[in-house]
Amino acid sequence: MGEQVAEAGIKVTTSFPRGSQLRLVRPQLALDDAPPMVVQWGTLLLPVSPGRHKLRCYYRYTLHRHAGNAVIEVQVDPGEVVPVTYQAPFGLLWRAGRWTYADADSM
Repeated sequence: MGEQVAEAGIKVTTSFPRGSQLRLVRPQLALDDAPPMVVQWGTLLLPVSPGRHKLRCYYRYTLHRHAGNAVIEVQVDPGEVVPVTYQAPFGLLWRAGRWTYADADSM
């Protein structure tokens, strides 16, 4: 039998400014070179293999197909879940969003 590798993942939280019209759209997440997934605003766990991963988030807004576009590189070690947060922009909703590494204690 082969060595068993502990599961690893990226805990993604997506959010938008209070009162924003973005509650009417859905964000799209793209992991590495995979096609984007349409997801709900909020928190989800993306199972990944250990290693370096590129995560991209954006949404369609009016004529902008990639509004709020932002990319983060995440290093995931075996058995680790890395929490990250995407915040959609305030005001001009087609500007770039912002990724941050979340506090591990908030998991």
